[in-house]
Amino acid sequence: MQVPPSFAERLLLARRRAGIEQRQLGKKVGLTGYTIGRLERGQTTQISIEALRQLAHTLGVTTDWLLAMDTLEEDPTKEEAEDLIAAPHV
Repeated sequence: MQVPPSFAERLLLARRRAGIEQRQLGKKVGLTGYTIGRLERGQTTQISIEALRQLAHTLGVTTDWLLAMDTLEEDPTKEEAEDLIAAPHV
């Protein structure tokens, strides 16, 4: 499994792994479901630091992982990718 390279793709993957709908996630972090959808489609990158932290916390990932700031091998194993997704949040 290759880890998605962009914030939008990583947000979508983490949300799907958490089994939560856009509307539900938005409500938990103080955004609308519409905004979550726009973030996942890469149509906006406007997000506050606090909202980013809340997204990471709610989805059980790190902010670095969401922002694709961690360094990864080109094609991590499935277990490595899952470990990154399940890493403790910041």
